[in-house]
Amino acid sequence: MTDAEKSIELTVEKIVYSGKGLARHEGFVVFIPDVLPGERVLAEIVVRHKRHADARLIRVLDASPERTVPCCPLYGICPGCVYQHACYGEEIRVKHDQLVNFLERTAAWQNSVVVADPVPSLLEIGYRNKIVLHTRACTPGAVPAVGYIGKDNQTLLDIAACPLALPAINQRLAELRSESAFMNTLPDGEDLTLRHTVEDGTLVWFGERSSGKERLTEPSPWGPMRVPRRGFFQVNPALIPALTEGVQTALSVIRPDTVVDLYCGSGLLSLAAGHAGASRVVGVDIEERAIRFARANARKLGKGEHVFVAGRVLDQLPHILKDIDQTRTTLIADPPRRGMERPILDLIGASALPTLLYVSCAADTLARDLNRLATFGFRLRSVRLLDMFPRTPYFETLAVLTR
Repeated sequence: MTDAEKSIELTVEKIVYSGKGLARHEGFVVFIPDVLPGERVLAEIVVRHKRHADARLIRVLDASPERTVPCCPLYGICPGCVYQHACYGEEIRVKHDQLVNFLERTAAWQNSVVVADPVPSLLEIGYRNKIVLHTRACTPGAVPAVGYIGKDNQTLLDIAACPLALPAINQRLAELRSESAFMNTLPDGEDLTLRHTVEDGTLVWFGERSSGKERLTEPSPWGPMRVPRRGFFQVNPALIPALTEGVQTALSVIRPDTVVDLYCGSGLLSLAAGHAGASRVVGVDIEERAIRFARANARKLGKGEHVFVAGRVLDQLPHILKDIDQTRTTLIADPPRRGMERPILDLIGASALPTLLYVSCAADTLARDLNRLATFGFRLRSVRLLDMFPRTPYFETLAVLTR
């Protein structure tokens, strides 16, 4: 590819995990944002690498019938959404193909894997119960702003509303923006969090400096559960029943005596395990505040014996494994986006645990971890996509593994 050859016609083959389209030009892979499979587009090369190039979409020459008009005026410069130009059904199909493609390349994949139909979100937009914005102070020569950092990782995009957020969050944001006292006293370079629950309304705080109510109430299939204000909870509560039902269905087939729930948070999946018939559930999370709420939730909503331990999974798992019949135990792991640390995977591999339920919000780290687990004899039995994060590149996956 010469320096002069920048503007080229391309046909999009597929959409990769980042949400970009993959095309080829004279054997050279080119990635283009804001396109759909099968489209013929005119693009301009902006960065060339050794084996691929990044391009900018100039215009669509032959549009996919699945193309639609983005709902956000900042689409394309805000990095949060990558699928607003696609009909929602097409987004689900693309994500499902990405997941299967990831997993088919892992050693854990078997021809007998049951790939369930994906679970779409009940809402394509207006589903998030939490957003984190950034601030710019009112200083000489600078206008106060509240918004997201743009794709260039530098520009602060001032936003009036985020289409992914619950309407109540956008309403509260509009109220804040209308208050001159609020806008003119914004701290510079600070995080601004807006968090909503039906029972507690919309709470607002800067950085880690929160005051007032620390205990929030979120819905669960077994009744209202308590969660910490600044702790982890699913951002799309409407899909919680589908996630917990998937966990319970898998456990009803496995029928373990004990379930160990790693990265348990406030105990959502631990509650699911107890209601699925496990006589004993052991949960672990590094957040002491979340563990306190998990204990309270189990006392109020749980079935069977629940034990929760605060600490690093890597530190606590060896002790837990010593105190259980590993052959009658199922492990649930719901790690953060970075996946599980390799020493934790090695502990699981060296154990006698026969079954594992892996809940993941990042298909790339899931595939990486499954490859490691496959070296210890774990194989995929079933997998299902739950679109917890519509319009973004991400989705939730529930994978069931056995030795």
